[in-house]
Amino acid sequence: MLTWWRHQSLEVKIAGQCAPVLAGVKPSNMLVLENKHIRDVVRTLEGTGLSWRIVYLFGHATIFFKCHI
Repeated sequence: MLTWWRHQSLEVKIAGQCAPVLAGVKPSNMLVLENKHIRDVVRTLEGTGLSWRIVYLFGHATIFFKCHI
């Protein structure tokens, strides 16, 4: 499973991790992605109606916190 996930596009990774929030099942969620995707994630989340912020940067991964507005 982790190997499969590693080879997916950024959009698939965001959709997979955001699905519970977007479906209204959870009020918030953590999004964990590689640091190289920070700019693309910011561009993708802008204008979606989701509020978010970078919670933690470490090694080569970033944790974003996002929640429904």
